[in-house]
Amino acid sequence: MTHPFDDFLPKSWHVARADQRVVKFGIMFVVLISLATVGAFVVSMDNWRSVAQDSMEVSKQWNEAQHRVHEYVKVQKELKDAVEKAQEIEQHLDGIPRSVLLWEMTQLLPQESVLDDIRLETRRRVLKDDDVHVTEFITLLGVAQHDSFISAYIEALSNSQYFENVSLQYAQETRVDSQRQFAIHMEVSRGATLAMEDSQ
Repeated sequence: MTHPFDDFLPKSWHVARADQRVVKFGIMFVVLISLATVGAFVVSMDNWRSVAQDSMEVSKQWNEAQHRVHEYVKVQKELKDAVEKAQEIEQHLDGIPRSVLLWEMTQLLPQESVLDDIRLETRRRVLKDDDVHVTEFITLLGVAQHDSFISAYIEALSNSQYFENVSLQYAQETRVDSQRQFAIHMEVSRGATLAMEDSQ
């Protein structure tokens, strides 16, 4: 409803006033849009900054994980090489020191008996689980006065903790002084090896 006193104002003034209102509303609308755009941009920048930081952190952790995996693989290889080297060394180590075996064979030898030769044979057999089973055999060649001395020697060797499966290969008379030549075959006891290692 038009106020009665508004009639004395010129029409151009009313038009100018309406235009001012439109301009004011337009400016306010532009300001609101600008503020909303700036706010959205700030939020977007914060999100992008957070994503960038997370990406850098993930990249850092990934590099550290790759380094740890590389070190783990390296240590595993070194451990495997060490185990293989230890197994190779173990195959060449004497289960029982040769000096102990020699001492045992000579101490059990009856009086007036002589050992002419001692032969050692080592056999290695690979099992299904790639373990190597090592067996050592000894052959004794010697001369004794009588067969009873040979029998006593075989019995003494059989009772020793270092030998097993002791057997006489042959015993024959010598041509010169009627003594008895003999050959004894036996196996080095693996149980004695473990017993010696446990006792140390």
